[in-house]
Amino acid sequence: MTRLIRFWKPYGVLTKFTDAEGRPTLKDYIHIPNVYAAGRLDMDSEGLLLLTNDARLAKRLTDPEFAHPRTYHVQVERVPDDDALQKLRDGVMIQGYTTRPARVQRLETPPNFPPRDLPPKYEKSRADRVDSAHAHGGQKPSGAPHDRRGGASHNTPCARGNWRNPAGWTRPR
Repeated sequence: MTRLIRFWKPYGVLTKFTDAEGRPTLKDYIHIPNVYAAGRLDMDSEGLLLLTNDARLAKRLTDPEFAHPRTYHVQVERVPDDDALQKLRDGVMIQGYTTRPARVQRLETPPNFPPRDLPPKYEKSRADRVDSAHAHGGQKPSGAPHDRRGGASHNTPCARGNWRNPAGWTRPR
């Protein structure tokens, strides 16, 4: 039987079950055998992560061949100007690779995410809402919480560090 779990990965947790350096991993939160992350979030990001025991489903969710849009809210230190947003729309060069174009917009008000503990280096930009902006698009800068907290259903949000099996979920054909 296929299992699908949606998990709100907290900041500072690796998107794997083991770590030779002893850092926090999915194993600290998910105590269900034989499920694996369908995708990845950086350690300094938080947001929705799907886990499954179905390799075919994981491939469909993560393989660029089956491209599907993703939404991110990103807090940045300064309000990006139109030129900066256009660069994201055109694709930017990162480590010798040009990203796909992103749909990007400034949000006038911050999204309604639960409070979180951040390391001291992030506290200034978090507290200074006047100088911050939120954008969403197809590419994720570091530290971006995923917007799709509700996962398969936006009506039932998943709290940070918790997981649930989406009710009524059926496997795509």
